[in-house]
Amino acid sequence: MRHLLPLAALATLAAPPVFAQEKVLFSPRLSQQPTPEQIKGVTPPEAAHVAARAWVALRCGFDAEGRLVDCAIRYANHPGLGFEQAALKLIDSYRIEPTYAKAQLGAKVELTLSFGWPWASHGPPVIAPPAPPSPPPNPVVTRPDWVRKPTGGDVARVYPKAALAAGQSGRVTLSCQVNADGTIRDCKVVSENPADLGFGAAALSLTPSFRMRSTTGDGTPVGGASVRIPLSFTAPEP
Repeated sequence: MRHLLPLAALATLAAPPVFAQEKVLFSPRLSQQPTPEQIKGVTPPEAAHVAARAWVALRCGFDAEGRLVDCAIRYANHPGLGFEQAALKLIDSYRIEPTYAKAQLGAKVELTLSFGWPWASHGPPVIAPPAPPSPPPNPVVTRPDWVRKPTGGDVARVYPKAALAAGQSGRVTLSCQVNADGTIRDCKVVSENPADLGFGAAALSLTPSFRMRSTTGDGTPVGGASVRIPLSFTAPEP
């Protein structure tokens, strides 16, 4: 005679087993991890030709103090060259933050360890950013169209007294910046002959008397350009 099981028992036997899903932490909070020197120290010398591109993924458990336990290799992109064994040597160099470890106890962590840059001795080339473009050259007004210049009386008033008494003539060249309205500023003496009789200072005192047209003959604004101004001081005949 056959023994029949209750329908409830048959349903229980037919149900597939249920497995608890493993919790994996891919970005655990680490308080310690291998240093570049430690990674270099376990890198297989015979695999140096691919070390810059090698990495290994580890999956491990951990205890309440954050130490890794029961680690297994999940993946190595260059298998068989010794990187898997090198990665396992570094397990004790990892620590998970204890508070975090206690809160996540029972989960697994997955860590990816790179044997390449920045740990490898030869990293990727460093490409310098392009140099900024050179500033445009300062335009120079070579043919100023003066609408106002010092008069002979202006020159006579500033003529150096010592040079006048000695009957000495002089020549000065000034370099100035041009304002948008054609006036000049920031003038400097670039040549003075003779150099010790005060002709340079006299020439600088005349700069407020200069003004050129605000545009050149082709319509280009003169503002922001520079100009050189030669000045002659001629001593009167005795």
